[in-house]
Amino acid sequence: LFWILATFVLKGSVVLGNARLSTLMAAVLSGLILTVLTSFVRPAVKASGFKVKGMMYWMAIYFAVTAVGLWVIKRFADVTGLGIASILYVLIVAVVIVAVQSAVAKYTMPKG
Repeated sequence: LFWILATFVLKGSVVLGNARLSTLMAAVLSGLILTVLTSFVRPAVKASGFKVKGMMYWMAIYFAVTAVGLWVIKRFADVTGLGIASILYVLIVAVVIVAVQSAVAKYTMPKG
């Protein structure tokens, strides 16, 4: 749903689908890749031994991983079906994704 909304808001800058993948399949595949990638962030940080304190630090880590992940997904647009015009739009989309992630986490994660 996010990818489809992004294509309407950022017309011509975020494109879903190509000759190989439909719009829906491109959205599902790109979302799945990004979800799998970001699901490894918290275990990787804990395994590294870094002590991350505070939501802002977690948001910065997730932003970096999301931005790099989006850039890689867009670089393989022939396979993933997600085309993003420039790194500026990658950063804009990454900010929106991390903002939504943090809002959801704030209301769904257990306190403490």
